[in-house]
Amino acid sequence: MKILFIAHELSRTGAPRVLFLFIRWLKQHHPEWEADLVALQGGPLIGEIRPLVGNLIIWNQIQRPGRLNRLIARLASLAGIDTGRLATKRMVKKLASAGYQIIYGNSVLTTDLGIEIKQATGARLLIHVHELETIIGLFAPGFARQVPSVDWLVAASQLVRQCLTDRFNATDQQLKVVYEMSETGLTPPTRQPGNRFVVGCSGVVHWRKGDDVMLQVARYLKAHHPDVEAEFWWTGFITPDQQLILEADIRKLNLESTIRFLGPVADPMPLYQQFSVFFLPSREDPFPLVCIEVGLMGKPIILFEGATGIAEITGNEGGVVVPYLNIEKAADAIAAYFRNPALAEQHGDYSRKAFSAFTPDQISPQLYAVFGGSD
Repeated sequence: MKILFIAHELSRTGAPRVLFLFIRWLKQHHPEWEADLVALQGGPLIGEIRPLVGNLIIWNQIQRPGRLNRLIARLASLAGIDTGRLATKRMVKKLASAGYQIIYGNSVLTTDLGIEIKQATGARLLIHVHELETIIGLFAPGFARQVPSVDWLVAASQLVRQCLTDRFNATDQQLKVVYEMSETGLTPPTRQPGNRFVVGCSGVVHWRKGDDVMLQVARYLKAHHPDVEAEFWWTGFITPDQQLILEADIRKLNLESTIRFLGPVADPMPLYQQFSVFFLPSREDPFPLVCIEVGLMGKPIILFEGATGIAEITGNEGGVVVPYLNIEKAADAIAAYFRNPALAEQHGDYSRKAFSAFTPDQISPQLYAVFGGSD
């Protein structure tokens, strides 16, 4: 049996990491499946994922010609010939001859290519949806028209499922909810001693992740809860331009001693252990892996209602769900944990137990069952 995985990229962000964990599990538990991988873009996961698949194709390298081919492409364009499209057709024809039974697209961004290969092969198509409405609208505006051509839609949370039903007319027959998975490599989870109270945040600095919201929460906390001595640490990729802009905001808000943007960290788990609480200021975040990871470490999680599927797991027992973008309530929740460490410990214990079910060994069989039958 043969399966073709399609990834939109091989970065160390959520969706590619989930795909890596699933392919690793599939190779260990179902070696009868021959797996190949097409990645629309490369990334730092290439080295780890390459040994797990037979063939690995980086799509944008195929589409990026050398100097001679660029000259040929320029001349061809004058004659009305799209050489990029010709390259795509050749690759689809090659993939169609491989005899795949299943095509597994790991993002709505892979749907175009997935449908094209499906039409050439007759394979069944699964799209694993790690996105919500705004991102789908921005980066896959034709997705609603593509949904009828997809055999299975795996939603990363109930919130994603509702979005696919309400906004994209997905059917109950297509839909399956399978939560995300991660692993920390830390057993058992521990709390760090000391007096420092750290509000942790994590993710690529981007409007969707709410770095600007975090600044406003920190500002309000300092102004209205002056007894709360909290530091805000954000780890995740940030461009030099973004760093410059945020540092200027922090200076103007007089929060230099309060907020730290730490950039990407190769192994963030020891850093996460130093968090006292975790704040997810995202506007739209289907089921971020960092919440599984800090949850397994016993950290309470503060988040916005309607913004993330994490609320389906934590509710107000493993953290605090505050009204959408309500910075005042978010700051109040942080202050409550600062003043009541026993409450933070109680909610952290709930979070740790709740997220213990979101490991590769427990989630991967659920993914496999969608296309491969019961495990």
